[in-house]
Amino acid sequence: MSTTSVIGSAVLLRFDGRLLFEVQSRNKWRYDESKVSTIGVGCIGGGIEGNETPIEALHREAIEEIGCELELDTPGNSLYVISGGKAIRAGEHLPSSGVSFFWGGYLTEHRSDTCVAVFHGTTLAQPSPIDLPAVLSIESEQFSSLLDGGLTLDELLELGGQIRSRETIPEEAILDPVGTAFLGRLRHVNEPLFQGCMSNRLPSGSPDDSSRDAGDLAYVELVDSVLDLMEEFSVIVTSDDITDLKPAADPYLKASDDLTIAPDRCIGFEDSASGVTALNGAEMLSVAVHPDHADRPELQQAEVRVSSLARHGVGSYA
Repeated sequence: MSTTSVIGSAVLLRFDGRLLFEVQSRNKWRYDESKVSTIGVGCIGGGIEGNETPIEALHREAIEEIGCELELDTPGNSLYVISGGKAIRAGEHLPSSGVSFFWGGYLTEHRSDTCVAVFHGTTLAQPSPIDLPAVLSIESEQFSSLLDGGLTLDELLELGGQIRSRETIPEEAILDPVGTAFLGRLRHVNEPLFQGCMSNRLPSGSPDDSSRDAGDLAYVELVDSVLDLMEEFSVIVTSDDITDLKPAADPYLKASDDLTIAPDRCIGFEDSASGVTALNGAEMLSVAVHPDHADRPELQQAEVRVSSLARHGVGSYA
């Protein structure tokens, strides 16, 4: 995680004992046959601007979005990046003031080398939507129902959810957790870790061994349930299958062995320094794929460096 950068801030926010979530702006709503079909619901927060620290960006976003200041909880002693269903010790380079944990690019729409600083806190006044269409106020059990998927706004309100809006929100629209609220999918991979994130009670010890109990294969199967890609692969290697993870060569050597193809006849594609190191250690052709590869010295050890596979495709490297 040494090259991970923080691109945004978000807060698991409470008011009067209930969780608060923003309703995404109208230009992000997804439509079906001219009717609203899906509306994103996420945590209060947004991108970091200029030289802001994560905590400064969060306070600015709270004023802009809900018009009130926040009182942030004191985080635990240990700071982790939650990525791929695991808790990974956060690097010292990450700005940590007030941060409960970092939400990594695995299982989010963000790139794998970026993360969002996540805080816990309460509002100091009644929140109201300022530059948002609406703000939802829900109990923890209602959040669980929301995470199960397919819940409409009308159904959420029937369960006891509350909404403060400044424009009309179609009650028949399906609510879809997005952004940091996407961490709800962590429930299906590592329930204890999910509960720790939600309660601001992450473990104080080293996560390196216990975090692997999340089961990467279960995680792959979860992603496949959304993308339906599993049948495209002859072999899948996860941390469940090996002892030493990247930058060790073990993941690629295991894949080579399972494919019964010699390593020197294999090509590997990576977007991180540890992945490139693993490929080189396995003596495979290493291809670094990153839009900014020229500005990333940690990727220069790759034998081939490209900005995208879209132009040439994977087969052109064979």
